[in-house]
Amino acid sequence: MCDPESALCVVLLQEYFGGDVAKVGEDLMNFGTKTLGQILGSSGLSVRVVKNSLVLLVNHGIVNFNDKRKPGSADYTLQKDCLVGLLRHPRYLQLLQECEGEESRVLVEELCKAGRATASHLIEEAYKVLKTEKNEDPNQAVSVHKLGKVFGALVEKKYIHRCPVNTDLNLTVPKLESDERLQFHPPEIDIKELAKRLEDGAKTDSIIDKDKEVDWTLNRDRLDQLIRDDIIQEAAVRRIDKPAGSIVGSVLNLSGSLYDPWSQASGRLGQSLIQDRVKKDWSEDGFLQHLDQYLTILSSDKTRFLDRVGDAGGGQYMVNYLHIIEEIAAATVENIVKEKFGSKSMRIFRYIREKRYVEENQVQQVVMIPGKETKLLTYQLMENNFVCLQELRKSLAPNVPCKAIYLFYINFDQVVRMVLGLCYTSILNLKRRVQLEYKENARLIEKQDRVSSILTSLEAEGATADQLEEVEEMIAPPEKEALERLEHTLQQYTAAQNGSHQTLSILKMYLRHKMS
Repeated sequence: MCDPESALCVVLLQEYFGGDVAKVGEDLMNFGTKTLGQILGSSGLSVRVVKNSLVLLVNHGIVNFNDKRKPGSADYTLQKDCLVGLLRHPRYLQLLQECEGEESRVLVEELCKAGRATASHLIEEAYKVLKTEKNEDPNQAVSVHKLGKVFGALVEKKYIHRCPVNTDLNLTVPKLESDERLQFHPPEIDIKELAKRLEDGAKTDSIIDKDKEVDWTLNRDRLDQLIRDDIIQEAAVRRIDKPAGSIVGSVLNLSGSLYDPWSQASGRLGQSLIQDRVKKDWSEDGFLQHLDQYLTILSSDKTRFLDRVGDAGGGQYMVNYLHIIEEIAAATVENIVKEKFGSKSMRIFRYIREKRYVEENQVQQVVMIPGKETKLLTYQLMENNFVCLQELRKSLAPNVPCKAIYLFYINFDQVVRMVLGLCYTSILNLKRRVQLEYKENARLIEKQDRVSSILTSLEAEGATADQLEEVEEMIAPPEKEALERLEHTLQQYTAAQNGSHQTLSILKMYLRHKMS
């Protein structure tokens, strides 16, 4: 498969859902849109396996289906962006735990596993998980009522929303979507009855009649907005300081609640409105007395975290999302150029991007690099599609080569899409390398698991320290060193995957704002 994004999607399907689902997903990717009968004919799988695979993919939002082409017969389409978006789930959970608390993280984690589920089912699963985690600490009791309130808060803040229940497991006719006005309507569940049943240990399959017809799923736009705001806030902290990042975070929350968060720029925000929001969020911090100075710094910085657009009411500000994300994306691409070609190439790339169109002799004069080396580095960037060349003719005669000017420029959108391909390839290679490491050390890992299970059973039976030490000695010192090296290597691969996905998220957000 030549396309790195499609190859990565196949690996993700195998990793998250297994081989049969991966075959169905790959078949859909190869042919775009298919009916159930076409999938059965080309995949070679049984009807039951294909239907179950499609149900799973539909529940996770990876496959869409409709009957617009032929009423009564559904066409299925796999969404690559939604599949690659599974890589963002750990980031969602981390930010939710920081912003909303442990209960919110557990509820959303269970929803990530299920794809879509009823509110009572999610509260039940979250209750079991929290009860297991806090079982050792008697001071931390798990409250079903608190989980119900946290679930309502997640709906109110639009992190999750309603979705239609697919009662037709044959997946031949899609059900119409729910009314958008009801997507964020709070769930109707009897929390007292649910708490009583869970505390008594009863099953909750048929507890709530009102709740069983409504499924809930992740609102990925809202969670992606949370990631974007965190990236912008972190950039403000790096450029200025932590109080500036706190102010930017409050302004982004205010702007997202009043205007479309995925537009290229927000509407106007008065200084008094910003001041009230910052005081509400950071009333105990001492930087509020310097808010005017911070707003001036944020609006005059190169990144322009805020744009001052008027003087009425003490000042009018707006958030230019496109410019901010473009600056962050440009800094990301410059770092990639630096890592691949060196700091001198990054200097050339930055100068050409700043001046837009530059002649070759202008580059040599400004970047303070010898002419021969400048030519080499510039054409190296052009060969790798980071820089483009524009020819301007002074004469219409085709046989006069000296009557032409050659200008270097950067098509930033094209560069971003090329770097996206590099990110897909990087994540794909890292995942394949991890699979290879597990395959090469399968015997050693199996032996470690077997010894760990023996130790656990012996500890439960009250074995002596000598007996435990004797079992631990089943793994020889060279094998322990090999396991430590393997663990260190896997940690490095994980860190590299996280870095590549961070870059991927920034570049995709830039393209999304650019196309909005």
